[in-house]
Amino acid sequence: MGIKKRSKPIQETEVEGIGVVRAGKLVSHPMFGEGEIIGIAEWESGEITINIEFTNYGSKWLVPEFAKLSEVPEKSKEPSKKGFLKWLFKK
Repeated sequence: MGIKKRSKPIQETEVEGIGVVRAGKLVSHPMFGEGEIIGIAEWESGEITINIEFTNYGSKWLVPEFAKLSEVPEKSKEPSKKGFLKWLFKK
């Protein structure tokens, strides 16, 4: 049985071509399209991965150095379904 890797959540990280990103930022991926960053993790090895909820492909954990992410321009930002549901059902 392999060793279980452990990670810890972090608030932000820098992505080449975009700058500092944190949860809530909208990004675009060449294959998966637009998505919203919902989490960032740093692994014991020091590697960082970003959890992105893509509109048509669900949640994916990607390594930012290889993901070829780009920033979604302000004008094309639409509220995410998850954000809308949080707003709709807030107490």
